[in-house]
Amino acid sequence: MLEKNYTKLLALIVIISIVIRLSLFVVSPPNNSYDDHLEVINMYSENKVLPGSSDCWECYQPPIYYGICATILNTATSLELSPFTKWKSVQFLNILLSIILLFLYLKIMIQLKVSMEARLIVLSVLAFLPRDIFTSVMIGNDYLLTFFCVLAVLFFIRSYGNFRTRNSSNFRQDYFFLSLICLLSFFTKQHGLLMIVLPILLMLNCVIGKWNAKFSFVIILLTFTIISLNSYTAYAETGQLMVSNQHFFDYAINQQPGNISKVEFSTFRYFSLLQEPFISESTLQSLPTELFARTFFDYEWRFLSPNVEGSKFIGRIAYLWGMFWIILFAYWLFKYIKIRQAGFVIVALFVLASLFFLVPVIQTFRFPYFSSMKAMFVLPALIIMSICLSKFIPILRTNFIVAIVLGNIFIGSSLFGFIVYNFPLSLLDLHGPLWLYP
Repeated sequence: MLEKNYTKLLALIVIISIVIRLSLFVVSPPNNSYDDHLEVINMYSENKVLPGSSDCWECYQPPIYYGICATILNTATSLELSPFTKWKSVQFLNILLSIILLFLYLKIMIQLKVSMEARLIVLSVLAFLPRDIFTSVMIGNDYLLTFFCVLAVLFFIRSYGNFRTRNSSNFRQDYFFLSLICLLSFFTKQHGLLMIVLPILLMLNCVIGKWNAKFSFVIILLTFTIISLNSYTAYAETGQLMVSNQHFFDYAINQQPGNISKVEFSTFRYFSLLQEPFISESTLQSLPTELFARTFFDYEWRFLSPNVEGSKFIGRIAYLWGMFWIILFAYWLFKYIKIRQAGFVIVALFVLASLFFLVPVIQTFRFPYFSSMKAMFVLPALIIMSICLSKFIPILRTNFIVAIVLGNIFIGSSLFGFIVYNFPLSLLDLHGPLWLYP
């Protein structure tokens, strides 16, 4: 009976979170995003060739996402859809991936043999995570990378399971797809290169265990060869190993902090956020504060204007909610990790998540502007870490589980219901431009 009720709660989480995603998708136009990705997609669509890295602001980005979107755009054009509908079709790609991920989260936790109670709790957090939903509604390549990362985690777990049982045929199949997904991650965003950690760690296990060592080594060697050739080509064109649009354009030169000496890497201005939930001079110099704020609320106001009555109150609720879950997850982790063996898979995923957390730190060192402090950079880490933490959630009282899950549903629904309802008014007062349709 209890299992049946938990299943109903899982279904409720999935249904409501899908409704939220679709509702925000309906009201938010395709040109509402942090950067102008429409321009690049249009170039791919019209020219059928890769643009030069300096041809536009986002032209330096790897090609996978833009190639897929150009195909969608061309298909919509052949169906003689209106210009707006064509771009909505492109925008829907990330929404679709976001919905698929809800089921992938469950699949992965089942593979990890996570309890039904822990699945409920973690899914109720991830399904309503503001950073995930905001990113999925925008046109941009960050969400495709997030999708590939989660998919790679599934194949990593399956590959290791086949390694443990010495199922050679299944291992080779899953390991090949794992390496392919990691390669696709690199060709989606440059820091997708971090995903190569997973097949490398598995390959080392094979070498140490003297089982499928040659096969796994050849796959890794082939993957590195492709990555190296692409990196060399990019370096030959730009003279930069990890090229950025800021190597070619100075649009961000007046952004704060503006100098690495002004960036705060160790401060967390939580109470300043509670006073002013939206981006302000009191918080934008603090990297930890920026990452937290962009994770749990529309800090940079691309969906909700601070001039809408009640917006700051809803922002404070979002930050209180976010802090509650950080403290609770940290408590569970440090209390139970000592008495439960984490195992190879969990340790490997924690390593990967930690590397993703370093991305905005390194990017801020390179370009000390608030636009470098993107929580989208760490979205894969947040998801992977949450899934890992599901292994350390203790046995809890049923009433407590139901209360916090329903609390997540209520707060997530309230936050996004408020944003969707007020979006027409907020659209007139967004932070940053609505990009021109090509």
